[in-house]
Amino acid sequence: MLGNSFKIDASRKQAFILSVQGLRAEQIGITQYERAYFSHLQLYLPYYVGIYSSLLEQALVRTKENIHNLSVIDYGAGNGMLGAYLKFIGVGQVFVNDINESCIRGCKALASALNLELDGYFQGDIASLSQINQPVDILLSTDVIEHIYNPEQFVKEMKLLQPFMVAIFTTASNPFNKIKVHQLRKLQHRDEFLNSADVLSNAENSYRTPYFERRSELLVEYYPTLSREEVKLISSKSRGLMKEDLFKLADSYLLDGSLPERAPEKYNTCDPDTGNWTERILPDGSFKHLADKFGYAIKILPGLYNSNRETPAGWLKKIANRFILHFPELGKYIAPYIVLIFSPERDNK
Repeated sequence: MLGNSFKIDASRKQAFILSVQGLRAEQIGITQYERAYFSHLQLYLPYYVGIYSSLLEQALVRTKENIHNLSVIDYGAGNGMLGAYLKFIGVGQVFVNDINESCIRGCKALASALNLELDGYFQGDIASLSQINQPVDILLSTDVIEHIYNPEQFVKEMKLLQPFMVAIFTTASNPFNKIKVHQLRKLQHRDEFLNSADVLSNAENSYRTPYFERRSELLVEYYPTLSREEVKLISSKSRGLMKEDLFKLADSYLLDGSLPERAPEKYNTCDPDTGNWTERILPDGSFKHLADKFGYAIKILPGLYNSNRETPAGWLKKIANRFILHFPELGKYIAPYIVLIFSPERDNK
């Protein structure tokens, strides 16, 4: 049982799974990429519903509210599966946010296909939440925080807009799991030097241009007096900067010839047009620093593997999950993702 004597009804979970699995992606009215992502979620829906449920349970423990009285934001909602699930099982108010207009349309289309009426859709970054003219209990966000260009500004603004809101994030950019870190650094190297694309982006850099090359293009376009060698040098010193900060670096160089000794990031990299990080991996102490700076307590929990398949890999994942559940502090070092819980009051749970 949860701290507020509420447990999510297993029959509602199953009813949601069956409802979504009964949908055909091409009938929902979403983009080709969103159809592919929807089909992926559909295939592994019991696993994702398990994640959504565990996040909601963590929220319920901390708010001590009945589910029917809760107000929740699905932040960076993508196709809106989490928000739809929350409304389906009876959360009182569900708001959906995404920075991408096509994602907002997809969220509305999914809710309509499931005969659900959500309580508000907000396009934009964290500032868009200023349109919600009421206190909100919970922000839930899956696989988003590792893409936010300036997490410090994000947390600061979140606290200003909703000072008493509990915020819970999942991220597969788990700095404790060194195997995961190695895998993600390969993706970062690919995006920086070989081949990258933000397939949901409407920005100019929605084609497959490596980020190093894109920074060079921007420098050539906006600073035509720079030599080829200077462009290459500044591009190498600006890994991890989006366009506005890249230009500040170039201006400083033209003013007095100064450049940093090394790039802001050694491994992490972001799209210079949008600031969207490639699975940014922050040092584990960064999360506590953010929490302390803006008056939150933080709890970091390990996530579980998808062990639903009866295969040798599935059996190994079951064993790993048992270890993670029994030894959560050690479990972070093998977990496929972590859960970050920002609570506006001291959290000793």
